[in-house]
Amino acid sequence: MTEANFRLPNPLNLTEGNLSEQYKKWQRQVEIYMEASGATSKPPRTQAAIILHCAGPQALEVFDQLNFEDEGKKDRMSQKLL
Repeated sequence: MTEANFRLPNPLNLTEGNLSEQYKKWQRQVEIYMEASGATSKPPRTQAAIILHCAGPQALEVFDQLNFEDEGKKDRMSQKLL
């Protein structure tokens, strides 16, 4: 099965409600999606792209503002969202 067979989690909402609680729920949904879709066996860069895509445009905008001396660390950082 591929990612296309599974519904993506809703994007992470960074503007409403309790951010900590919303993040925990979103994180769990993404963990389940990644495992069920087989994405956990993909290369780190691909996993990072999937996680950032799931996070949505608000989170991607914040993430893109971060500075990394080593681009490889950027991929590892996005995986640490989980």
